[in-house]
Amino acid sequence: MTLPLWKIRRELRRFSMPLRDLPADLYNYFFATRTYDRTLEAHISTHQGHQPETARIVVFVIFPSEGLLPSYFTTLDYFRSKGYAPLVVSNLPLSKANRTELLERCWTLIERKNFGYDFGGYRDGVLSLAERLPKIERLVLINDSAWFPLPGARDWLDEAEAMSVDFVGASSHFATPWPKNSAFREMRWTYSSSHRNFHYGSFGLYIIGSVLCDPRFLNFWKGLRLSDKKKQTVRRGEIGLTQWILARGYSHGTTFDITHLDRDLHALETDELVEIARNLMLPDLPRLSVVIKRILAEPQQERADLINVILLAVARQGASYALARYAIAERGFSFLKKSPLRIDEESGKITLDILARIDGSAEILEEARGIYEKAWGHIPPFSLNRPGFAGGSNS
Repeated sequence: MTLPLWKIRRELRRFSMPLRDLPADLYNYFFATRTYDRTLEAHISTHQGHQPETARIVVFVIFPSEGLLPSYFTTLDYFRSKGYAPLVVSNLPLSKANRTELLERCWTLIERKNFGYDFGGYRDGVLSLAERLPKIERLVLINDSAWFPLPGARDWLDEAEAMSVDFVGASSHFATPWPKNSAFREMRWTYSSSHRNFHYGSFGLYIIGSVLCDPRFLNFWKGLRLSDKKKQTVRRGEIGLTQWILARGYSHGTTFDITHLDRDLHALETDELVEIARNLMLPDLPRLSVVIKRILAEPQQERADLINVILLAVARQGASYALARYAIAERGFSFLKKSPLRIDEESGKITLDILARIDGSAEILEEARGIYEKAWGHIPPFSLNRPGFAGGSNS
């Protein structure tokens, strides 16, 4: 039996890339963080903001490559209204005007070299709080990879606090194994935090004082090995922090609970399943998108096939991406990821459609249009007057 040419090339890349990258990976693992820490003063500066310190802190990491966006201030104003002192970490140097504008709305501002992605920013933020950690009641880690809070959504902080657990993520990923795309009918939903790579998404994390008082929490951040590679950052940061929480027996959970997603989908009408399948965002899974389009092209869709491909999409891509429309329209999810706008044209169109249906989203929609146009050279003709979500939180 002969293998397709694309599969042979893929396997060769898998074999050769680790060898090619081995010297850089070894350096990153053993020396990158140490070098960064030794030269800290050369690439990090801290400024005192005008907002008061409180026992609740939010570390908000931004990458303002397009300048300060209006949505940044919406996020900061939300946390201030909830009694949180904002510690803003900018992964880019700021102009004097931008710095002044941020200092008006934050307690502390850190400008740093863009190394380690969001977890590099989180690390500098947490380490700057080292002496305060035992006295902090609540700590939130959030970044600008998603818009938050969405207009009309459920109040995420209220939901997280009501869960009465030590550690809350806005969403989770890698909670169930999955078959190959072609074997989607074999998909079985067995959600569990015991899977090796299970983790909570780093775009929204809520941590209470019982964790912060643990000296091992600070040691985790001191020992975190930073990397300029996204996959390594996810493995050591997102997965690493979640697994640290689990290994020490802290209680945990997510405000977007998909433990029984299979049961929830079975309760829906077929036309609702079709709508979810049509709006799955799979920016990293083009081959699975082909399978889903083939199923949707059938004259009459099988409910079991629709449910299985939806579950497979969520298992592989993650709920915050794949189920964005369903999460926002039906669950009142308060986050919307930005990256699909720039890495997959079809997912970008779905993102714009979601925003166009949310009342009060004009500010965010304008930002989203700019991201989409920069990536694809045009803007789909969506208006701000599209019908709201039927039966959803933003209808």
